[in-house]
Amino acid sequence: MSQQAINLRGGSVALVLMCAGALVAGWSVATGHWVVLLPLLVLPILMGLRIRAWAPYTALVLAVSSVAWVYAYPRLFVGSRGVFGSEILLVMCLIAIFMRARSNERTPLTGYVGTSVALGVFLCSAMVGVFVASANGTPTSLVLSAARPMAFYLSFWVALAAMKTPRLRRSVVAILGAVACSISVLQIAQALIGVDHTLFVLGSYTMQVAADSTSGGFLRIRPPGLTLVYVAAVMAAAYLLWGPPIRRLVAAGVLGVCGTGILLSLNRNMILGVIVGLAAAGVVARQRGRFVIGVLVSVLVIGAVVAVVSSESWVSKNNRLVERMLTLADVRGLQGGSLDVRAYENGLARKVLRRQWLGGIGWGTSYGATLPVFDGQTYVFVDRPWVHNQYYSMWLRTGVVGFVALLIALGLALWHACRELRHPQVGSEAWMAAGAVAALVALMASAAVGLYFSEPASIVPLAGVMALAVALDAPAPDSVRTCQSRDVVIGGPSPLREP
Repeated sequence: MSQQAINLRGGSVALVLMCAGALVAGWSVATGHWVVLLPLLVLPILMGLRIRAWAPYTALVLAVSSVAWVYAYPRLFVGSRGVFGSEILLVMCLIAIFMRARSNERTPLTGYVGTSVALGVFLCSAMVGVFVASANGTPTSLVLSAARPMAFYLSFWVALAAMKTPRLRRSVVAILGAVACSISVLQIAQALIGVDHTLFVLGSYTMQVAADSTSGGFLRIRPPGLTLVYVAAVMAAAYLLWGPPIRRLVAAGVLGVCGTGILLSLNRNMILGVIVGLAAAGVVARQRGRFVIGVLVSVLVIGAVVAVVSSESWVSKNNRLVERMLTLADVRGLQGGSLDVRAYENGLARKVLRRQWLGGIGWGTSYGATLPVFDGQTYVFVDRPWVHNQYYSMWLRTGVVGFVALLIALGLALWHACRELRHPQVGSEAWMAAGAVAALVALMASAAVGLYFSEPASIVPLAGVMALAVALDAPAPDSVRTCQSRDVVIGGPSPLREP
């Protein structure tokens, strides 16, 4: 059969399928059978996701960790159970990466097995936590609602597919850096217009953009993508300290914009996390010259800012700005608010873990903490579903096996990043390894006081950083080992290191 006949037959088949799809779509809309229409909507999206290796993970970040709360999306009901659009997208991303997994595109799993196995054990333990909670008498709807964010740890494997080669890693970092800057710009715009018009899709999570009574009534803006902004700020700082001598103005701009977003969130743990993470990367790195200079410059800049802010003439002209800056350093406010709340949660969590340290209490089961909620007339006390200390939270919900497995997964990812950063031939990707070390340390430190392991908007960026750390240290696929330096290096020729 000639090529022209094959093309003609293929075109005819495509035309018939399109007509049939249009008829099915019209029938489903007319009769209200939306489930039948779902495959017709899913297939084009699925085809689009598999075009580029970086597309599934970046699409997932855009949907889950940018401007919309993960559970503000419409739901598709199957019986009495609802599935959110963000969860459907996660499944489509997993399908897309399996569709791309042809034999000539697979990366050897040498560097992936340990972290993947540990994360798999954690997810299995999370499923066991569902049965533990049901055995404790917790309502099924509450159990599933509390456990469903853990599904987003599957994004680790979606991110691995997007991090296989240096070129893919650069693409992902550039795209997500632009997304993080866009989120911060929206934060700045939100600060200018106030709370009357919310620029983020928050659903019932409106408390994330509100006046904060504990900080003098300043507007606290914490968008769904705040963790992505956090990671982008760390990566931009790592580029300035360990990156090639090009595009530093771009990196400085990203750091400035994302740093502004962190300040607008009134989130002290992120400010400390950036400092601690970069300090850890500085200790691990072989090249410390620029890091030491950066520390000295930062100390001088901070000292100059403090001196200017302390002057009476400047305070009189910028009194409101000074007050906002001082709220971030108000230790007494912390002791009377955030720290007391966390101490209350931690004490009750430890009390429960002393009795049920092995299997925990499962998802949705109360650990004794309560939360005052205004019902329109008076305050009533309801169960507090979260523990800000995520290490206690994961232990309570997944048992000691899940807790240890998560620590091992995080530890292995950090080890991979440290090993890559310490390698004598790390080359042009040194800044990525340093950024991975700094971001992992920052997120793990912040998880002691914030919901970084249990919120999908934080889980997806965390999984991406873990995947970056593992992929940097993994053996390169055969198709990349033979590539030229122009395909590997941002700023100039440098051979790719052999495993």
